[in-house]
Amino acid sequence: MARFLVFISILLMGSSTYAQDYTSPKRFSKWFVNDPVSFARNLDSYDLLNFSAVAFNLSMLHGMDRPTSDLFQQRLKESPFLSITNVAGERALLLPLSLGMFGTSLTGNNYKFQDAAFTSFQSLIYTTVMVNTTKFIASRARPYEKEGVRDFDFFETNHTSFPSGHTASAFAYLTPWVVYYPGPLTYSLYIIPVGTALARISYGKHWFTDVGAGALIGTFWGYHLAKKHKMETGQRGFSFTPVISSKAAILNLSIKF
Repeated sequence: MARFLVFISILLMGSSTYAQDYTSPKRFSKWFVNDPVSFARNLDSYDLLNFSAVAFNLSMLHGMDRPTSDLFQQRLKESPFLSITNVAGERALLLPLSLGMFGTSLTGNNYKFQDAAFTSFQSLIYTTVMVNTTKFIASRARPYEKEGVRDFDFFETNHTSFPSGHTASAFAYLTPWVVYYPGPLTYSLYIIPVGTALARISYGKHWFTDVGAGALIGTFWGYHLAKKHKMETGQRGFSFTPVISSKAAILNLSIKF
C-alpha cells in the first residue's frame, strides 16, 4: 500500500509556476503555526451553524449503526480488498509516508508538489488532534465491546469509538492531493478511504456514524488547508493587469483554477 501511494504521487510530479513570494521553505512553518489561529479567528456564526447541522444529521443517522454493523460483518468481513484498505488508515503508516514525501519534495523545485505533500502531512496532524479530542469527549463504546450503540460515557478514557481515527486519517491524507491535482485519477483514489471506512465497520471496530464523522473531519481539514494554501500562493483567483499605451488601454483578466 505504501509503495502504491508513493507511485501515484510520483505521477503527479511535474513543473509548476508559483507566486514569487511563496517559494521559500519558511512558508511551511508559517502555515503550521498560523493556520489554527486563522481558523479560530475567522470562525463565525455561519460556520457554527454548519457544524451544528452536520452534528444533527449524524445523530439522525444513529439508527443505521446497528443494522449496518450486522450487515457488513456478515457480508464484507472476509473481503481481501477491505483487509488492504483497513491498513491504509493506519497513522503509523500515513504519518511517516506523508512526512517522507514532503522531505523528498524539498529536493526539487516543484512548489505545487511541495505544498500538496506538506498540506497532506499537516492535515493528518490537525485531524489526529481533533479526532483524539472528540474521542475523549464522546467516550463511545466500540461495537465489539457489546455495550450498545448508545453507550457514551463522556469525558472518560475507557472508550474510543467515536469518531473513527483510521477513516479520518485516510481522508485527511488523500484530500489535499485531490484539491491540488483534481482529475479522474485522484478522485478515483477515494475508493481507498471509503474502503477503510467499510473495513472499520466490518471488523466491528466502529459504528456507521463513527466512520461518517471521521470522514467528515479528515475531509474538512484536508480541503480547508489545501484551499487556503492555494489561495495564498496565488494558484487560484482573479487578477487584473492594466496595459496602457499611446493608442489604447487594455485590461487583461487572468483566471487561475
